[in-house]
Amino acid sequence: MFDISDTLLIKCRFLESLPESVIPLDKYKQALDAAQSYPLSKQVVSTLPEVHFNVFYYLMAFLRVVLQRETKNKLTAEKLGKTLFS
Repeated sequence: MFDISDTLLIKCRFLESLPESVIPLDKYKQALDAAQSYPLSKQVVSTLPEVHFNVFYYLMAFLRVVLQRETKNKLTAEKLGKTLFS
């Protein structure tokens, strides 16, 4: 049986294998500039190409579930961030 860490690792490997990042390079600076503002971030996400938007949406839905089950899986937002962005 897989645990949440295995699932997260598989998703990280999937993201690493993509030929282009979920946030395309031409949107990257705009995304960074909008990072501290939910309305601006939402606007940037809405301009993503459909495939990128779908991957982003799926990834955020998965991370939401992971964080909702923090007490069970012992994976805090801080640990999750370190896992994804280190």
